[in-house]
Amino acid sequence: MARLDRLSAILTMLRSKRVLTAEKIAERFDISVRTVYRDIRSLEESGVPIGSEAGVGYFLADGYHLPPVSLTSEEARALLIGDKLMERFSDKETRRNYGLAVDKVKAVLKASEKESLEDIEGRMRIITYSKERDNVFLSEIQGALAESRRLGIEYYARYRDETRERKVDPIGLCHYGDEWHMIAFCHKRSDYRDFRTDRIRSLKVLEESFKPSKLLSLDEYWEKYGEGHDTFPAEVLFGLEAKAWLSSQKHRMGMVSESEEQEGVRIKFRTPDYKGLAYWLLSFGKHVLEIKPEEMKQEYNNILGCLADRFLQKVER
Repeated sequence: MARLDRLSAILTMLRSKRVLTAEKIAERFDISVRTVYRDIRSLEESGVPIGSEAGVGYFLADGYHLPPVSLTSEEARALLIGDKLMERFSDKETRRNYGLAVDKVKAVLKASEKESLEDIEGRMRIITYSKERDNVFLSEIQGALAESRRLGIEYYARYRDETRERKVDPIGLCHYGDEWHMIAFCHKRSDYRDFRTDRIRSLKVLEESFKPSKLLSLDEYWEKYGEGHDTFPAEVLFGLEAKAWLSSQKHRMGMVSESEEQEGVRIKFRTPDYKGLAYWLLSFGKHVLEIKPEEMKQEYNNILGCLADRFLQKVER
């Protein structure tokens, strides 16, 4: 990237953030912190009122306004990809808000650029088996995160087949396993919990607030628990013939590790629900050679027993 383009991009970054560290700027443009210092000095010399605070970062002075946003063709096309991804991986309210934001950006484009984007948009599809969500409360959770507000939720626990009320302090949102998850401190459990947002039956932003500084950050939570919190261990040995089918599915089912053996492929999982994993294993038929622990094996055998009772006239037990 040419230096003039980088200076313009740094100015845009400063405009989009309340405070920005030199390290963040260096990471974005793959440059040294020393180069960032020189770039900031150049912007200041050109008349941009940049403030700074030791140990905090850089910021634009209040009241400073930039000309209307200008996008390159590559940046505009990148927005389209974000738009398409948003259609499949968010809920109705978030899609609406994102659409309004993108419309404002598109409004400053030239007529020829708009026409080009519309043409490309008609030739893009996100093919996924993820079901479209009407509402998984993403906007409400984001608002609670921004304002440090406590949430009251009704949450469905599938493994107990019951819905319970919870008061939680949200610390972040994550997307994995084709679902959005709210990570929060649960007051009933006095511990951190991973709540799948599609299992939240109702949500209310409460008047009570909390202090984020007294809780783990999302990064700290992930480093401490990863995807293993609120989950159970399982281990499965698959026959070699199943290896090709596993490649596209194993990560979605909570794979932790994988090792090859003479008989096949051994995979360790963390799953929130033994029954759900057992139903998935059925699709591999005779290629499932070994299942651990005993609780997981029992779930699998229970399903096999039900199928045998239904479809076989006589089965040896």
